[in-house]
Amino acid sequence: MNRFDPIKHHYYIDEVRAASITQMLHANGFYKDMDKIPPASLEAAREFGTAVHKACELNDKCIFIKAGTLDDRIIPYLEAWKDFIKKEDIILLEIERALYSKTFMLAGTPDRIASMYGEKTIIDIKTSHDISKAARFQLGGYKFLHDAVNKGSLITQRVIILLKPNGSYSKEVYRGREEVDIFKNCYSVLNARIKYLGEKLND
Repeated sequence: MNRFDPIKHHYYIDEVRAASITQMLHANGFYKDMDKIPPASLEAAREFGTAVHKACELNDKCIFIKAGTLDDRIIPYLEAWKDFIKKEDIILLEIERALYSKTFMLAGTPDRIASMYGEKTIIDIKTSHDISKAARFQLGGYKFLHDAVNKGSLITQRVIILLKPNGSYSKEVYRGREEVDIFKNCYSVLNARIKYLGEKLND
């Protein structure tokens, strides 16, 4: 059985902890730029990002959001997301659905799997001031995981959408193999360190 612990943010496959996409990248130094951000600022940004993600999720699931319950700061981000869906020919296929691979003992939760201009696409929603250098490799990891789980229905493009406080958005689109191959290398290196050096997964 697969399960996710939302408190610890741990994934489990048959009660054995599985590595996450983010852990793979973090263990290989892809998030070192975050070490420069004060912890309080980082936590505030994470909480705000989570709130925006939740608002977008409720919208996509057609769950009514009662007037006055949404933080005013979130509204332009939600409007940007709605605009993106409308303008970019988006048909949502999966919303925040966790993926688990027992073969690789790997798990993760892409924000969206969608059809975008007729292509099967992984979409990652960002609310930061800019797109981090690690984000493209995170999407590479999600493609690797998705295609391992869904062998007959492969992802053809990956999209990062940056929602902005003025209600607009920008996007980056990736189609090549480089980010996927680099993630696979991260996976191999971390598993070798765990197997041969006795290292453990970090939170």
